[in-house]
Amino acid sequence: MKIGKQSYLIVILSLIVLLISACSNPKSNDNEVAENEIPKLTVKIGDMDFSSNVISKRIQKIDKENTEVFQNIIKNDSISYFSLGTTVKLQLANKDSTSYKLLDYVLREDGTLKFSGSTIKETEGKFDKGINSFTFDENLAIKLSSSSKNFEQGKIIRGFKLIYNWKDKMYEYDFVIRTDDSRK
Repeated sequence: MKIGKQSYLIVILSLIVLLISACSNPKSNDNEVAENEIPKLTVKIGDMDFSSNVISKRIQKIDKENTEVFQNIIKNDSISYFSLGTTVKLQLANKDSTSYKLLDYVLREDGTLKFSGSTIKETEGKFDKGINSFTFDENLAIKLSSSSKNFEQGKIIRGFKLIYNWKDKMYEYDFVIRTDDSRK
């Protein structure tokens, strides 16, 4: 079968058009997150990059007393210890300046609430160009316990839910740590 110069020309032009169209697609900006993606949150606790220990998901509403994600984290991972006063640095990939809600839970060994839902500590913060930080402070709900185990180093299990709204969607980031009852 004989292929003429016109056929070669058509193939070459088609490849050039394909190459140009592939190269001219706008590249995604690091600050942009695809419509169905969850915005990446980098979490650094002290000197440790803790991001791989954070579970993220899109949610429809805040369910404060649902501790299922904490139970799964505890069941599947070892829980890192951090002393009170340790700084937690948060950085959003999309560099937004927006507010967030942080829920602080005192948990049992299995990840369920140790006390009633009314003891969940709730604070609000604001990202400044995608960055914020806070410190692990004492959770006064721990004082409700009469167990002497709570006074041993690293015996307090705390879960954290960070709730964040972006582009009319709500996201939740969860993590669990071990800490102390109070600063020594």
